[in-house]
Amino acid sequence: MSHDGKVPVVPAMSWAKIGNIAQLFLQRTYPDLLREPGPFPVEEFIEYRMRQAWGFKLAIQELPEGIEAAMDPKEKLVILSPETYEDITNGVPRARFTGVHEIAHVILHAKYLRHRILDGEKIMQLNRGNIKPYRDPECQANACAAALLMPTHHMAKMVAERVSIFSIADTFNVSFEAAGYRVDGLHKYL
Repeated sequence: MSHDGKVPVVPAMSWAKIGNIAQLFLQRTYPDLLREPGPFPVEEFIEYRMRQAWGFKLAIQELPEGIEAAMDPKEKLVILSPETYEDITNGVPRARFTGVHEIAHVILHAKYLRHRILDGEKIMQLNRGNIKPYRDPECQANACAAALLMPTHHMAKMVAERVSIFSIADTFNVSFEAAGYRVDGLHKYL
């Protein structure tokens, strides 16, 4: 997100399509997570696999007030604040979601935005309130991060079995809030 409160408008995607992209990503990188529910290895991915899989490097640097992380498609960087990086290494659920949110930007938006920037095309930016969620890169990245951290088929099974939100949060090492949002919005991915 830019510092003026505006975000780029990206191609429309349904949550079901985003969920499918997340599943394909997991099939290629962490197929065991599709067989058995468990925490996504955020630290391992951003430290080692992100560069191999996508050519993106990790940068740890101070960011403006209120910004925990960012993705720079031109320089091919995922930037984390020192606090966010430390919290990821300590397994803090909120920071883990933040890291996977940036990974989701790489998966969903990096190629599109980098192409536009390098070709000198203007990227339309609007205030978030004026963008439909299915064209808002922040909403799309949240949807993808949720599907990466809590794969849809595992979630559908857990919801059908009436597994508690606390157990879901514990299984995937996500916050109670993230697990609750995932349960409430699961129908969008099916």
